[in-house]
Amino acid sequence: MELINNHGYVKRTTKGFMGELSIDGFEIDIQATFWDKASTGCDLWLQRKKKKIYEEKTNTFKSYIPKPYFECYAIKGKDKIYRGEFIFIGFKYSLSSFWEDKTEKLLNISIERTKDQPILDRLKEIKFTH
Repeated sequence: MELINNHGYVKRTTKGFMGELSIDGFEIDIQATFWDKASTGCDLWLQRKKKKIYEEKTNTFKSYIPKPYFECYAIKGKDKIYRGEFIFIGFKYSLSSFWEDKTEKLLNISIERTKDQPILDRLKEIKFTH
């Protein structure tokens, strides 16, 4: 699938829910986990997929989470749309996602920057205090 800026998807695969996401032109591989809201406080957890690096000393592959970090907790609304917020490279975004059809094999994701930006507010605060 070709990614559109500030959109993405998650597909059901044999290895779980995997997909891609474009955030302001920055494309990342993601994975999704669905939880019971009663026990965890959220319905959907999206995070950047781990990568592996070969370690010559031990002849093994070691997993690591690549930078920049991405993680979003989303709650399913009555309209069956998952909504959440996250911070990526200092900017705050809102996320909404919904299933393509009733088989729940493809989750469409759309992202937009929120109006309030804590990093910009902080920079303005620093500028005016010095």
